[in-house]
Amino acid sequence: MKRNLIHSILLVFFLMPGTFWAQREAWNWQFGNQSGIRFNDNAAPVGITSAVNTLEGTSSISDDMGNLLFYTDGVSVWNKNNQIMPHGVGLMGLASSTHSALIVRKPGSQNLYYIFTADGNANALNHHMENGYRYSIVDMNLDNGLGDLTDTKNILLYAPSTEKLAAVKQADGVNVWLMTHEWNSSRFVAYGLTCEGLDPNPVISNVGESHSADDYYNAIGQMKFSPDGSRLALSILGKLRVQVFDFDPATGMVTNPINILAYWPDGYTQPNGGGFDFEYVYGVEFSPNGKILYLTKIDGSQLFQYDLSPGNAGGIAATGNYFWIMPWCDEDQVGWSCPGYAGALQLGPDGKIYGVVNHFSGLNVIANPNVFGEGCNYERSPKFTNQSNYGLPTFMASHLRHNVIQEKKEECLMMSFTSIYSQTSTSVSWDFGDPNSGANTSNDPNPTHIYSDSGTYTVSLILTNASGCTDVIKKVIRVTVCDPVIPNIFTPNGDGVNDLFTIGYMSYFPQNELVIANRWGNTVFSTKNYSNDAAFDGGDCAEGVYFYRLLLPQGRLFSGFVTIVR
Repeated sequence: MKRNLIHSILLVFFLMPGTFWAQREAWNWQFGNQSGIRFNDNAAPVGITSAVNTLEGTSSISDDMGNLLFYTDGVSVWNKNNQIMPHGVGLMGLASSTHSALIVRKPGSQNLYYIFTADGNANALNHHMENGYRYSIVDMNLDNGLGDLTDTKNILLYAPSTEKLAAVKQADGVNVWLMTHEWNSSRFVAYGLTCEGLDPNPVISNVGESHSADDYYNAIGQMKFSPDGSRLALSILGKLRVQVFDFDPATGMVTNPINILAYWPDGYTQPNGGGFDFEYVYGVEFSPNGKILYLTKIDGSQLFQYDLSPGNAGGIAATGNYFWIMPWCDEDQVGWSCPGYAGALQLGPDGKIYGVVNHFSGLNVIANPNVFGEGCNYERSPKFTNQSNYGLPTFMASHLRHNVIQEKKEECLMMSFTSIYSQTSTSVSWDFGDPNSGANTSNDPNPTHIYSDSGTYTVSLILTNASGCTDVIKKVIRVTVCDPVIPNIFTPNGDGVNDLFTIGYMSYFPQNELVIANRWGNTVFSTKNYSNDAAFDGGDCAEGVYFYRLLLPQGRLFSGFVTIVR
């Protein structure tokens, strides 16, 4: 058992030379009452403050290095300094909409960002999604690099809307699908976002339940793509339903509806014998591998888990598990000394799923969401944020997809690369972030690169689709140096076997200095830039033990003894 464990650990380190997360556009979250968190490589997220004060949805965006650019609640837009942009007011979303806003960078651009907004339902104001779906554009070159709204502001897509917004990369890895849903209809409306802008001719999929106007609650609830874009799920809060669909990232079509009733009679039991009381589902999220669906019940503060592998409504429903979601209190305290309700779920860049509970200063965490059952490690979070409400930021699902760029350590400083888009994009090229290597780029879809030294590098994947639109995906990797493998014996007897002082991996260390001395300290061999192509053959040295000293760049010194046997 110990041997297997050690082998597994070594395999992990061999396959993962760096433990940085894949993409960083979703590193900063602003939500609730001036609350927020920031993610970091290899560390738990930390609490931060923000200027937003909202009941439900927000969206934020960071650059590919994880630096915050701006965020919005669908009404106002704040820059990275928590200041409202000069023209960052008057967006026509609604702060109490489930997905009040969604920020997506324009493909092919490094400075233009679309803010898509969804109006919402506010019974107290007699306001029911009349403003519909709209978009505005932020140019990060404006206001001295802090960004500002352009004249393209509050452009109507259609109205009325539901509160649902989601986005995912198209199959080519360059263009984006923006998914919306019509009110009082069963029609999904998917818009393509390309280098040319937003395509005014959407893809329509008339499938699934109608978000009918008999109850405005039918507009409420999260809608999410799986990170790989193959599935789509949403809740219809008023109808007590959850729907799961197949999605085609190549065509934008939604198919194969699976309706899961969000209410179970008292006689229904889950596999462990417990009963369901399952109404008003609000939060929806996929596991990173897309095989498990998580839901939150807003009126009972429970977390539900479903295995999607059966592929049909009855089979999926029968897998249901639930967990008590309220933090820092017992079940019988809810509504009394421990008020609060479960809200949004959101996959994080660390592969964990975070859940919000209104009126609390923290987030619940599903630590291992790819594991079905109690092994998912649902945890009640410590209090590390300001007060939360019902919402969490909405992100393009592709920002949360791991292994878009996949690297593998072949040996020493040699790395191989591939991408999930290597076969679907018309043209693929790479920049390894290593100009000192002398061969820093490649047009091979699955290249190999020898790094000039250990360290942290930013690898860029450049994708070009059939329309000639080019976009870049970046990933930070850590390359670890290996040690030269120095023999402790060689036999220069002319038999062609082990005749030379051959040092393993020396091709990775062309700059070096090697000295070999006898037991009296006299140098018998000395050279700079030692190479196995001109390896030491023992010369006139007699059999015996010799001392070697190999000096590599950055002061890395290796010394020891080598025996010559004739």
